[in-house]
Amino acid sequence: MNLIIVIFCLFHLLHKLDRHICLTVTHIDILCLLYLIYCIFNAYYTRENEMPYIWRYTILNLVLGYLLIRSYPQKPIIINALIISGTLQSVIAILQSINKIHGNNDFFQITGTFQNPGPLGGFLGLSFIFTIKCFLDKKKDKRKFLLFIPLILMGYGLLLSDSRSAWIATFSVSNYILYKNIIRDEKIKSFFLKMKQSFIIKLLFMFICLSCLTITYLYKQNSANGRLLIWQTTTNMFLDKPLTGQGIGSFKETNILYQARYFEKNPHSYFASVAGYPGYPYNEFLHIASEQGVIGILFIGGILFLLYRLPQYHRIGKTALYGLSYLFLFSLFSYTFYIISLMFITIGLGGCLSYRPLVSFAFSKSMKIIAALCLLSILCVVISDIKIYKELRFISISSIHNHKELYDKIKNNSSFIDNYAQWAMITMPPDKRLPILRQAENVVPTVELFNDIGDTYLSLFNTNVAIQYYKKADLMIPNRITSKYKLFQIYLGAKDSCCALKWCEKALSGSLKIENTATLKMKIKMRQFKDIQLCSSN
Repeated sequence: MNLIIVIFCLFHLLHKLDRHICLTVTHIDILCLLYLIYCIFNAYYTRENEMPYIWRYTILNLVLGYLLIRSYPQKPIIINALIISGTLQSVIAILQSINKIHGNNDFFQITGTFQNPGPLGGFLGLSFIFTIKCFLDKKKDKRKFLLFIPLILMGYGLLLSDSRSAWIATFSVSNYILYKNIIRDEKIKSFFLKMKQSFIIKLLFMFICLSCLTITYLYKQNSANGRLLIWQTTTNMFLDKPLTGQGIGSFKETNILYQARYFEKNPHSYFASVAGYPGYPYNEFLHIASEQGVIGILFIGGILFLLYRLPQYHRIGKTALYGLSYLFLFSLFSYTFYIISLMFITIGLGGCLSYRPLVSFAFSKSMKIIAALCLLSILCVVISDIKIYKELRFISISSIHNHKELYDKIKNNSSFIDNYAQWAMITMPPDKRLPILRQAENVVPTVELFNDIGDTYLSLFNTNVAIQYYKKADLMIPNRITSKYKLFQIYLGAKDSCCALKWCEKALSGSLKIENTATLKMKIKMRQFKDIQLCSSN
């Protein structure tokens, strides 16, 4: 992806080397540039851990992608491409629902070409919005009725995705588009203005909104409660460092630790039964607040203010703004910016907006050559890094530590260090694997990892530290039994029957989110111990 975008930008610049290029800058561009500078500062100076090496390419792709879309004259093609893509995704989803095509996730049957149904629903809802807008804009064109085919396919695909976030956002924005189209008639407009002033109508509107939210909450109550827990811990992250946040990219490293703190303070919380690993924040605005603090929220607030305050001068800009409004609503309940495709679509739609320029810059031929040389140097760096990453295919995981340059570049990658830590746990002696496990602790803290670190310290006869890690693992996700069972075994081995019984009762009294053969065996052993203790006390 990095290589393609850089090459495309270089080709685009060289193609227009002898042509006039004028760069227009708007108020939003200036604010976005200042926000970008803050994000880079936040990523490298606010975080406690080093930023993953790959993050620089994400920023590069977004900036170059935005500039490409801004300079691309045929912007309606982008909207049409999204409608066609949405139709194809709907067809794939329908085929997956009848088992003609396999999904990309073992736990979900219908995913489209995404990894799970959430992003599929988000993408289909966006395509649905654009299709409705396209249909309403083609007033006298009879061919517009052909758009009913993709609308029906997308609507059905949206239902199959089972994404409540997409349903809420699609329902809200599509109704607003219909409303704006209807009130173009002066009589209907005056009727709606009278309706707006009626107290009963306002009350009815509030009742409908609350009813819709209640229905979507009750539809998957446990899932909704799990998201409420994540919102609570994400808010705690923000309150801990309100000015600059925890640092960009820190959510996955930090939120599970805040979840453990929450259960430490609230051991009998209802959320204990629905807690899981918080892979996503499920609210991008809370996510920004937790990682970037008040400063990041002020930047986002300023950008949103200008987006809706400044007038659009072309139809494509108004259409793009509807798409952005949908993505903002979707982001209130989902994780838009964790999905690369949705992130690029957001940036692309931002590039389609048409605001009055604040200032214009004419590019001379020498400036174009300098820009081309800069892109060429970036291209060399990208190719160099691609070569380094290709070496991974020929290096066994057992010898990765001997390649220091490569290891230093990828040691903060969550997928790599998680797999490396699991391999080290199986194959390495305790003293050799401990530094790798501690490195993984900084990047991807999980219940399983903390249990592994506890096991390692136990092998090194450091029982007190092992107990600390088992207790932390238990607090992370209280509805799991493994950490409790390990603590039970430690105290049983130390002949501390009182503490062993305490952890035994804690394990047996709570409800487990996932039960399997291993957990049943643990329960049997603990029940046997409990029965013996009860008999001896009697």
